[in-house]
Amino acid sequence: MRLTVARYHTPSGRCIQKPYTKGNKKGYDEDLLDRYNAGEYYNIDSIQFNDSLKYTSLVKKRTVYGGGGIMPDVFVPVDTTEYSKYYRDMLAKGVIYQFALDYVDKHRAELKANYKSVKDFDAKFHLTDADMKDFIAAGEKEKVKYNEEQYNISKNVFHTFLKGLICRDVFSDDSAYSIIVSHSNKDLQEALRLINDDARYNTLLTTGNTEYEKIAAKHKAKAAQKK
Repeated sequence: MRLTVARYHTPSGRCIQKPYTKGNKKGYDEDLLDRYNAGEYYNIDSIQFNDSLKYTSLVKKRTVYGGGGIMPDVFVPVDTTEYSKYYRDMLAKGVIYQFALDYVDKHRAELKANYKSVKDFDAKFHLTDADMKDFIAAGEKEKVKYNEEQYNISKNVFHTFLKGLICRDVFSDDSAYSIIVSHSNKDLQEALRLINDDARYNTLLTTGNTEYEKIAAKHKAKAAQKK
């Protein structure tokens, strides 16, 4: 996997990033918001595929869509079911980050002694119920009212987020956070499943996601009916 903050082009010359005009950050951001409001992040049927953005790949001759960057072969919808208002309030007030810092300051010697590596920490470290009560109390101090129902909705997210931040601080390693939270990263987990499924991988490599063409045809038919 290659990540970049620069513009990266495929061998055929297509840019993987969504195009933008220099000096027009507002338009770039508004496009992302429009797609969010249209449901494109949650439902594959909501994504707009225009014929003008349709390409045939050079080697496999399969149909791919561009224009807004490159549409991936596998669509993974954004899952917001665990992000409650209580979670958002704790995040906005800085409670999550501050609690992680305070926790490490208080337990640094113990953490250093008990966990010799990020891998070891990942496998063995867990916040206790008492730790989470302290976390809730830290939120109360910042005027974030405890909501048991919403806390339970976001409990797994809190644990993962805090564990990643604590690990990063203990080992002074920015990559440590990514390693911890990768277990709950649905995009990464789907990519790993795909790579380990030879039949599915080879089918996508040969044909691409044929579902996209069906969706494009459906949107085209709806547009024609409105005329």
